[in-house]
Amino acid sequence: MSNKEGSSSASMANKIVRYEECCKNHGARAGKSAIDGCKEFMAMLTNPLYCDACECHRNFHKKKVVEDGEASDSEAIYENCCKNHAIRVAKFSYEDGCLEFMPSEGGDKAEDSRAKLICAACGCHRNFHKRKVGEKVVPRRSPPVYYGGGYDSDDY
Repeated sequence: MSNKEGSSSASMANKIVRYEECCKNHGARAGKSAIDGCKEFMAMLTNPLYCDACECHRNFHKKKVVEDGEASDSEAIYENCCKNHAIRVAKFSYEDGCLEFMPSEGGDKAEDSRAKLICAACGCHRNFHKRKVGEKVVPRRSPPVYYGGGYDSDDY
């Protein structure tokens, strides 16, 4: 093993590979360009190389290497739905207008985790909603407020 290989594997040890939005052109057969709107890869239970939301192979999702200490999924907020609902019928592209992901209520324990990934408003998988990672916001201190008479330098 050469010195270069050892250093690259050591630097990759503290990095995480994350697959983001789907880039598959679903309109290629018709000579057009159309993406489905899936924003994040989530492995299927039966075949982990395929996305549970859009059913595309993992290679169609954009690969991103992040540091181990960067923001986790617990800090993520899912905003508006980006699913292209007309992708299957090859008509005009439109979105459903859902502005925020709202998890569905699950029935039994087995389906509970899967149901929480479906939006109650639009019925789409969570991966079709725009993912926004929450930044750690430091509150700004407001300037002091003085009540009463103003400060006059001639008084002292």
